[in-house]
Amino acid sequence: MTQVRFPLRMRLLKLLALTVFFLFYFILPTPASTADFTGPFVSVLDGDTLEVLHNQHPERIRLSGIDCPEKGQASAKVANLAAFEFSMVGEASGAR
Repeated sequence: MTQVRFPLRMRLLKLLALTVFFLFYFILPTPASTADFTGPFVSVLDGDTLEVLHNQHPERIRLSGIDCPEKGQASAKVANLAAFEFSMVGEASGAR
């Protein structure tokens, strides 16, 4: 059985396509999904979602990289308490 080798040009195009995909999918930020504002803390919706006032309207803030139990699941109350304590520390320190 003979091995089929792709020409150098095809291998470079494939590498370029994979690099572009990697950059757009994993590295470049998504500005539409982020916002920069400050506001008073309102409540904890669940362990990974807080509610903050922004221009007199409540905004839901999801904590990136945090996966907590949802309401009704085991340990949800502990996760909510931890998120509440986290928000109070941030509010006291002036964190944004």
